[in-house]
Amino acid sequence: AITCAAIGVDATELDLPVPLDRRAYKSSVELLTARGLIEHGRLTSYGREVEAMPVERPWGELLYHAEPPLVPLVAVAANIESLHRMTREERQLGGLIVPGSDHITAYNVYAEAVNKHGYLGEVYGLPRHLFKEEEIERWAEERGVLVKAIEDIALGAGVALVVGLCDDRAAALRR
Repeated sequence: AITCAAIGVDATELDLPVPLDRRAYKSSVELLTARGLIEHGRLTSYGREVEAMPVERPWGELLYHAEPPLVPLVAVAANIESLHRMTREERQLGGLIVPGSDHITAYNVYAEAVNKHGYLGEVYGLPRHLFKEEEIERWAEERGVLVKAIEDIALGAGVALVVGLCDDRAAALRR
């Protein structure tokens, strides 16, 4: 529904190759309208900012509304598939675990990687956390963390720096 609103199309009027679940579509449009993302079948300015973020819509809304000190946590959490998938079976996460919160634990894992072995750089002219290859690999092996997961988070969190976040939010994420 959000994609249809972005291009000003009502999916119920399209000749689709598979049947549209009209009830689910209507429900989605109603939810997005109630949340202020859609108005008269089109994205609002808020809806455009949320839709442009490289994360699922609920995370985009959280990023949009996050106070600057929370932006780094939300941006990282929005780009974590799961704590389990970013670590090996044998992992050493002592000092990073927050009981009851895989997202904050995963943020702590990422923050340690950045603080110990990362730096702010650019990829294709966009800001992004980068890592010293040998150091991050050694750290990841010791901690039982997958380097690819850390790099994926850096990519997603870096894109959040440049899509729709106001300057103070982007500055918070750059720290």
